[in-house]
Amino acid sequence: MAYSLQDVINLRRMMDQSQADPRQKRIEQHKLAAMLGLCELISCRRQALVGYFGDAMAKPCGNCDNCLDPPTPWDATIPAQKALSTVYRTGQRFGVGHLVDVLLGADSERIQQLGHAKLSTYAIGQELTAEQWRGLYRQLIALGYVDLDPEGHGGLRLNPSCGPLLRGEQSLQLRPPVDKARQKAQKRADQQQPFDDPQDLQLWEELRQQRLALARAEDVPAFAILTNASLIELVELRPQNMQQLGRISGIGQRKLERYGPDLLQILRRYPPSAARQARAPSKPQPPPGLTETAQSSLELFNQLGDLELVAERRQLKSRTVLSHLTSAMELGLLSLEKLVDLPREELDAIEAALLEQGDEARLTPVFEQFQGSYSYEQLACVRASLNARTRG
Repeated sequence: MAYSLQDVINLRRMMDQSQADPRQKRIEQHKLAAMLGLCELISCRRQALVGYFGDAMAKPCGNCDNCLDPPTPWDATIPAQKALSTVYRTGQRFGVGHLVDVLLGADSERIQQLGHAKLSTYAIGQELTAEQWRGLYRQLIALGYVDLDPEGHGGLRLNPSCGPLLRGEQSLQLRPPVDKARQKAQKRADQQQPFDDPQDLQLWEELRQQRLALARAEDVPAFAILTNASLIELVELRPQNMQQLGRISGIGQRKLERYGPDLLQILRRYPPSAARQARAPSKPQPPPGLTETAQSSLELFNQLGDLELVAERRQLKSRTVLSHLTSAMELGLLSLEKLVDLPREELDAIEAALLEQGDEARLTPVFEQFQGSYSYEQLACVRASLNARTRG
């Protein structure tokens, strides 16, 4: 399944320049799209493979890499919008290298000469590394959202199919962007056992097997049942009843009712020591209107002051944490200034544009009105702050 951005570009270019008849080209393009789709898949590969040949599997195979080590889906909607907007605003004629430089705010002579430092998408992509942006462009090309320059110069142009995604009418779930430095660190960590104590390690393995069994029974990836962070917390705290189990991060009311009895059956064979019980947290009840998981995100954000760090620490998507924080903001529990650093006159302009939208206050028209000068995250925060004041 290993392939690079250049592989995709070369294969697309070879097909475009082929002298084959149009029907044969369509067949080859369909085969390439299916192969790339299989490479980028985040669900069971065997299900997709047999489906391609007209057969069907009722449940995931449980043996492919995605079943054994399920990738956490990455909500790539906003990064993809940034990547596509950069293709459009640079004139749909530049290659990936230049587009990544624009997104990262590179101060190169070429960018200055072309005036691309003045674009609204200049330096808006610093949440990802250059390698991660190249990986995202690779997936956008593989999925058909971006086409290659027919002249063969390596430039990218938008495919009409990207319209709904670019306008915010469609979301995009992809494999998480690869960060090789973090990947190496994680690999080193994975080579070590998560626990030194033999009893902890035994409980860890039993919980993992139970998670896999529940995932297969419900035909969902293992992470959809419980994340590794939740399993580690279960091992460390060893809750013995439903109330204690509900205090574990990642176990809301629905999961508590659905998986609680099975988990407790295992956990009760490993009663906590007095020292463990003393470490068990006593969670305060969240304010009315705020969920427990949103309260956890808010408390961690107040400690760390960085949304991305909160998402990483809680093993959640950044977009999920943002929704938690905007919910808190609408309840008056978080100030706009802690999330958005913009001059007051610019905030006033955004608020005026949101008010023009009426009760719905959709973000996409406002994003387009300001020509992408403000991210969707910033607009969502301003809207939440505005809602807090109007409701108050």
